[in-house]
Amino acid sequence: MQVVIPRTLEGVIKARLGTGKAIFIMGARQVGKTTLLKQMFSNVPDVLWLNRDENDV
Repeated sequence: MQVVIPRTLEGVIKARLGTGKAIFIMGARQVGKTTLLKQMFSNVPDVLWLNRDENDV
């Protein structure tokens, strides 16, 4: 069973999607940034995931 935690930032991110600007999600390690985005876009097949920790990105 997967537990979905409602997050305040989800509404903020959704409101800014499609504005033609990049959205950066920044924060401390292991606070749920990736989990939030994976939950939000779990049903979207065409998503480009970039990881700023990778030097070639």
